[in-house]
Order: sequence, then C-alpha cells, then structure tokens
Amino acid sequence: MLCFRCGNANPPNLNYCGRCNAVLPRLEMDDASLAPPLLDLEEGRQYLVPTQSFPTEYLYQLTCRAYEYVHEEASGTPLLEAYELVRSKIDAFDANELPGLIERLQNEKKPDDDYSSQMIYLLTRGVATMREGFELMDAFVENGDVETLRAALARMQQGNDHLGLGKRLSSERAGMR
Repeated sequence: MLCFRCGNANPPNLNYCGRCNAVLPRLEMDDASLAPPLLDLEEGRQYLVPTQSFPTEYLYQLTCRAYEYVHEEASGTPLLEAYELVRSKIDAFDANELPGLIERLQNEKKPDDDYSSQMIYLLTRGVATMREGFELMDAFVENGDVETLRAALARMQQGNDHLGLGKRLSSERAGMR
C-alpha cells in the first residue's frame, strides 16, 4: 500500500506507514454494484475506503434535527432546513469546485503515483453517495417512513466520509511537500 503522505511502499497488511506512521486507508476492490454509475473505475484496481468518520457541523445539525423529529416529535421544518443546507453545500461543491479539482488531478496523474486516481475516486464517490442520500431523503419527505430517513442519513454520512478522507489525504500530502 502506497502511503499518500510520504510515498513509502508498505506491505498490504499494515494499518500505518512504516516510514511516517500515517494511517493507511483500507482498500476495496472495484465492484460495479457499489460504484456510482458515472464513476470510471479501472478494472482490478483497489480503491480507498474511509475507516473513520469525518464529522461536519452541517451533517451533525441534520442528524440532531432528525433525532428531534423522530424521538421528540419536533416540527419537521428544522429538519428540512438542515437538509437543504447540506444539499446546498454539496450542490455548490459539485458545481463550483469539483470540476476544477478533477481536471487538476487528471492533469497530475503519474504512472508511479496512485494519488490522483484515488482522489478522483474519493471525491466522485463521495458526491455520488451524498446524492443517493438526497434521493432517500426526498423519498422520506414523500412517504414519512423513519427507516428511509435513517437510510438517507447513513448514505449522506458515507458520502461525507469519502469526501473527508479525500480532504485529509490532500492536507497530508500538502504537508509533506
């Protein structure tokens, strides 16, 4: 496993880099059933998977409003407002930042460095998974099923974790330069 912080080639069974002690993210094999439809996966390549949660204030607020709605019978208005905030942040990132990041990463691809491919995967997968959560949330708004709400929150957190891992790896790499 290549360390994205220092570039050290580590054996696949390690959890931490042997040189700089950075966390080595888990890998998942490409699986068409897991991949968002627009994600261009390379056959046989392993992709990074978040092994920890990357909390954000806006998802925390959404989760709190969902808890209040389900367990405290609070109004649905704060829940919908928190959801719209999450959605607007992802829509803005997807429209304004993601295309430029993907283009830059495509231009920086090197045969001996997996960083660009992994980052493209994490960012694209993160946004696509967030959008799956949005679809579930929209279904919840239509049907009021609490299990659909829980599934929506779980998908949004998964998407957020992919984006958070990408952000952390980018910061670590920038710190090593």
